[in-house]
Amino acid sequence: MTARIAPALASLLALGGCLARPADGVLEEACKAQLGVRLTEWTMTSVAADVAAWAHTEGFDPRVARGDFDGDGRVDVALLVQARATPVLQYPERISASRVAVCLDRPSGLTVHVIDDPYCGDSIRRAPKGARYHDFETDAEGVYPSDGVTTVCFGKASATYVYDGARFRRIVDGD
Repeated sequence: MTARIAPALASLLALGGCLARPADGVLEEACKAQLGVRLTEWTMTSVAADVAAWAHTEGFDPRVARGDFDGDGRVDVALLVQARATPVLQYPERISASRVAVCLDRPSGLTVHVIDDPYCGDSIRRAPKGARYHDFETDAEGVYPSDGVTTVCFGKASATYVYDGARFRRIVDGD
């Protein structure tokens, strides 16, 4: 019996290795490299002290979100960046420089989508698939069909971007 189990176990372990997800840092670095091709100038966004303190207590990086943004079962990454050589903290320059880069981890390689005019630019987070929302722009209610990328205007508002198979559409879910 052991002779029959060993080959089956070896096959399962090999299959598990094929399905392994890249480490967070590897995916993030690959995303940054691809982003350099899309934007001539960029940097990770600056984070205001109050946002950094809040994110620290909540246990997340306000500039990075990870989730399955395209619903394919693979972990993707989103980065809050600024289309400038050096980051800025002051409004209105801060929001006009903000971009959200979403790198979808596809079997054929990374696909980069850039949200050029995000609703907010203080931080980003993952909105979980299946969570309920109310869209303040359309007055529609629904549930997220996949993980989304939420952009946050600290203490004010938020909008979540959900991938529809071609682009990221906005849902203004915080007011």
